[in-house]
Order: sequence, then structure tokens, then C-alpha cells
Amino acid sequence: KTTNDIQLQVTNLNNIGALHYERYEFQKSLDCYTRSLALLENTGEKAVAGTIYMNIGNIYLYIGDALKRANDRMRSNQYYSKSLQYFNQALKLAKESGDVNVLANSLGYLGDLYMSLNLYSKAEVNLKQSLAYAEQIGDLGLIKLQHETLSKFYSEIKKYDLSLLHYKAFVSARDSIFNEENTKKAVRLEMNFEFEKKAAATKLEQEKKEAIAIAESKRQ
Repeated sequence: KTTNDIQLQVTNLNNIGALHYERYEFQKSLDCYTRSLALLENTGEKAVAGTIYMNIGNIYLYIGDALKRANDRMRSNQYYSKSLQYFNQALKLAKESGDVNVLANSLGYLGDLYMSLNLYSKAEVNLKQSLAYAEQIGDLGLIKLQHETLSKFYSEIKKYDLSLLHYKAFVSARDSIFNEENTKKAVRLEMNFEFEKKAAATKLEQEKKEAIAIAESKRQ
């Protein structure tokens, strides 16, 4: 198989895996991601592999949290352990490939994991690092998410001044995204209006030409 064939298969598997995840079909999602990793094994595509490891880690984190809420501590800890392994592998590959996006997201997920494990000092370090990388690459969505998570985190450990600080930053980021989306929407509407206006003018001009041509034809 050529590199392009492998990349196409990996992309398709990852997209299908994401769809299964959204439907809470975790085993099917894991199967897709595992097949992707097998295909990537000898390609050296560290950035893509890092993303897949992160996605698998997130699935195990989600299941671990669900088991924790069901008071099944033993099984939840088993899934948390798997989640930690995959997040660490994602971080390793992200650093090697220089993929700051995967690095920022993996650190954020690690922060979530440590919060679930009540390891608050580790959670704080990872969440703050994730926020720093998100700000470095200008990812407003991740900036918003991490400010929101840090606000909840500091509220949980009763540092309410810091919780309020991050909540305000979360609201600011959320408003920025809202304004940016509205600006883009306004630009699209303006472009559509201009296009329709030009199309109408062109149609009117064509109709005039046709009318003149018909009149000329009648006179002849």
C-alpha cells in the first residue's frame, strides 16, 4: 500500500471512530482508533498518532468518570490508569512532532483526569499548561474551555477568588467567539447580498439587450 492509501484509510477510520464516540459506541470507536494506530505503526506519522492516542485516552477517561459516578471505584481506577497511559503517549508524540494543538488538548485532558482522581496539584499544573499553549496558538475554543475548567477546579478546592477570575476570562473568551461568529455571518450575508445584486443587475442588462434585439427584429 502507498503512503496516500494508508493516510486515506487512517482518515476514514478516525472519522468513523469519532462518529461512534459521539453515539457513545465506545468499543466500536476504540476498534477504529486501534486499526488506525496499526496502519500508522511504520509510517512515522507522530502527529496523527498523537491525536489518536489522545482520543483513546479520552474514551477511557469518559468511561472511568461514568463508573466513578456509579460508585464502581475499582473499575473506574482501571480505566483511569489506561487513560493516563494513552495521554502520556499522546504528549510524548506531540512533543516529538511539535504539534502544539495535541499538546494543549492532551494536557487539558490530563488535568481533567487528575481532577477525577482528586490529585489537585497535578490537575492545576496541567490545566494551566494547557491554557498557556492554547493562548500561544490562539485557540479561542480551547482557551474558553480551560478557563471554564479552571474556574470549576478552583471552586472545587475553595479558592473562590481564582475561580471568579477564570470565570470572567471564560465569559470574555465566549463573547469573543460569539462576536467572531457573528462578524463572519455578517460578512457572508454581505457577500451574498452583493452577489445577488450583481446577478440581478446582469440579468436586467441581459433582458434589456434581448428587448432591444426583439424591437430591432420587428422594425426590420
